[in-house]
Amino acid sequence: PGGAGNRPGGVGAGGERGALGFERRPAGAGAAGHADTAGTADTADTAGGGFAVELTAPGRTVIWGNKVIDAAFIEPPPAGARPGPDEAWLDWDRLSPPLTARTWRPGDRMRPLGLGGTKKLQDLFVDAKIPAAVRRRLPVIADAEGIVWAAGRVDERAAVGPRTRRVLRLQIASL
Repeated sequence: PGGAGNRPGGVGAGGERGALGFERRPAGAGAAGHADTAGTADTADTAGGGFAVELTAPGRTVIWGNKVIDAAFIEPPPAGARPGPDEAWLDWDRLSPPLTARTWRPGDRMRPLGLGGTKKLQDLFVDAKIPAAVRRRLPVIADAEGIVWAAGRVDERAAVGPRTRRVLRLQIASL
């Protein structure tokens, strides 16, 4: 079910068409401050008015309000299996930590698995019919080399394959 609401730290959260997003609200729109022992969402991406928070892997990281990203190591899934709509399976040995959850930025690109080339996140959002208001609030997961998961798509570099030994499952959930 969709919905929106103000969260601590002047952050709004909402969902539409199966997409979860977050945005910074003007001063006074929410309570100030937010803390969590496993991760923190207090690091603002001031250039775009968004957010950026380092993920705890394995562990739980509060990204805003009552939304978290749970990171856990799992057994490699059987061939043909697919993650749920709010989760990603990443090849841990192909990642370059630290992992960060952040808002997307104009010009962001990734190499979606199966596409055979790079694509702007803006174009991925349009293709997935994600409304503009939601696009600005979607969490993007990046490592030191670039984006590894966005708009339900995993980057080719981080995708689980037949040679994967360690799988990191990221799952967006509510507290």
